[in-house]
Amino acid sequence: MNKMIMALPLLALSATAMAKDTQISVDEKCQMTIPHDLRLAKDGFWVEDQGKALMRYQDGTLLIGERSQSLSGEQRQSLDKFNGGLRASAATGVELGVSAIELASQVTSGVLADLLGAEAAEEVRLGLDEAKLRLHRQLYEQDGTWYVKSGSFDEDQDDYLGDEFEQRVESAVKKSMGNLFTQLGQAMSSGDGSFEENVQAWAADMESRANRIEEEAKAKGGDIEVKANQLCDQLLALDKQEEGFKSQFSGWVELLVSKG
Repeated sequence: MNKMIMALPLLALSATAMAKDTQISVDEKCQMTIPHDLRLAKDGFWVEDQGKALMRYQDGTLLIGERSQSLSGEQRQSLDKFNGGLRASAATGVELGVSAIELASQVTSGVLADLLGAEAAEEVRLGLDEAKLRLHRQLYEQDGTWYVKSGSFDEDQDDYLGDEFEQRVESAVKKSMGNLFTQLGQAMSSGDGSFEENVQAWAADMESRANRIEEEAKAKGGDIEVKANQLCDQLLALDKQEEGFKSQFSGWVELLVSKG
């Protein structure tokens, strides 16, 4: 009995963790990040640190620092294509992040609410809503220009989930304990078997519900995985293209850095 009581917080934590686990599988070769802030307009891009321009390309002109670079027609076409790829990746990144958070919210309001109770599930949902706002501050479009903050495309979702979400999870676990104890008490008093058999049956039911959370996330995560692999392909193509720019232009400021 003591072991069962000690396991209750672990069960709650496990279920809540599943709510934010979207089961996305992305190849390790796509572990990249953005080291500087980017502005991606239709006619070019800016690489910035705290508002200071490090490199910019606009209307066929490339400036690295304050030095203008001599460009051939082919190089301009390549830079235009590179900028278009960056803009497409920004759009895919937002779609991916929003879809992952929305999936977690769906799981939270479904089987997770059944397992932990409505109040605890609502706590997690509020945390996910806050995460969505942080995502849109990290990566967003305004008047046709994409703004990409440094650290974007990092596989570590904690960049926008943040400490606030962890605090929400901890609060949800505390709120769920009363619901779990109530369910345990009902199971012990209403079961047809012995006390031990009733507790074991309740534990099996809890495990079954937790498995349903994982299965639901996997079932609904297919589209998200497609977007993740699409983003991976886009980033790999951009990384390969950027390698060429680094050899062509002295002082080129990297826009994508591989973490592999």
